[in-house]
Amino acid sequence: MPNHKLTNYQDRVLNYLNQQPYLDPGFSLDTMVKDLKMSRSMISQFFKEYFKQNVLKTINSLRIEAVCKELEQPDFDMNIEELALRCGFSSRASFYRNFSLEKDCTPVEYREQIKSKLL
Repeated sequence: MPNHKLTNYQDRVLNYLNQQPYLDPGFSLDTMVKDLKMSRSMISQFFKEYFKQNVLKTINSLRIEAVCKELEQPDFDMNIEELALRCGFSSRASFYRNFSLEKDCTPVEYREQIKSKLL
């Protein structure tokens, strides 16, 4: 029975994340608690079991994924800080730190790598 319950929570959380609410810089675990009507501990436990990392790390990874999709567009022409804000980061420092941790390079270096592959 607990397994069925996890599947129900899993579907709710994953469907919610597919809507990309984390692209809002004001998004937080509290936002998820309110929107999903689930407890903090339940959401945290789900993230640890499903994503193998905590909520914040997962959300930042999803945000970086969104940034990379933008950077990979052939016609990308946006200020990097503007992009960071559009993808849910509220500070430049947090964005650059998380991007470097996730991708092992800066956003500009990542874009240059993509551009060289497009040529």
